[in-house]
Amino acid sequence: MRFVWLAVVAVVLLIFGFAVATVGQAEPSIVVTVHSDGTVTVAVRALVEPGLNELPAPVEAIPATIEAMIDNVEVPAIYHNGSIYIASDSSATATVTYIANVTMSDGILEFYINYSGVYELHIEPGIVTLTLPENILGADIVNDTLVLLVSGPAEVRYVIVPAEESTGGEAAGTASQPAETSETQQPSEQPTPTREEEESSTLLWVAVVVAAAAVAAAILVLARRGGSSEGGSSSPTMVSAVLDDTDKLILKRLQEAGGSMLQSELQRATGLPKTTLWRHVRRLAELGYVRIEKEGKANRVILVKELEDAEAP
Repeated sequence: MRFVWLAVVAVVLLIFGFAVATVGQAEPSIVVTVHSDGTVTVAVRALVEPGLNELPAPVEAIPATIEAMIDNVEVPAIYHNGSIYIASDSSATATVTYIANVTMSDGILEFYINYSGVYELHIEPGIVTLTLPENILGADIVNDTLVLLVSGPAEVRYVIVPAEESTGGEAAGTASQPAETSETQQPSEQPTPTREEEESSTLLWVAVVVAAAAVAAAILVLARRGGSSEGGSSSPTMVSAVLDDTDKLILKRLQEAGGSMLQSELQRATGLPKTTLWRHVRRLAELGYVRIEKEGKANRVILVKELEDAEAP
């Protein structure tokens, strides 16, 4: 019950325009992740003070997916005018996560990062970026994920590459293995590169990979458009390639239920976490398989295209 009155206080303060506490002296830690399935999640970690705190939402949020934690305890959150507000009764560490709103046109996905500070942009395998932020402070590859340290706003446009294409060569970010050295061949001694040289080499490598990937993505998008212009719809093989097992499970449960379920019912039927379910439902809606309708305070998910349609040869 401790946070019930805090939520009420937060609403009252927002309505009547009272002062909002800052999020501490240190700049918030922000990570924006583009996942392999095309969805984008945002994680904001910051110090909060007693009272109502305003945290940045660097990418437009889907309000229903916002989850706020203060010292590992879930608390209410309010999304208003591009910011997230949470109330705290003490100085503590808060973490806010949510799924970002991504638009899609002609197979190209796009979102905008509206934040002037420094943040991390993570791009998982299977994603080919068509644009990248201009002010990149650093770059690295961690567990096959491209990690960029960025400063300032940025527009990110990208496409999803099917698994069989994303693993096809170096343009997808896969480094080739060096040839084995002959026993009689002695490696020549090379001077140890400085930290500045290593960082410059990493940025150059990332730029080359991104440029090659952009060319491959452009060819892929043109191929998709060419296929859709002939028959009026995208190729069934290309569409089914972007559906994973979780997508198919959701479609199957909807089909078994007669084609319509509340989001809470669908979550119980699939056993998926709320955030995971919503991320996949949003993607299925963007791909035209389901439709989301508001029903009071709940969401109803309606099947538009059955699973057999997605798997048809």
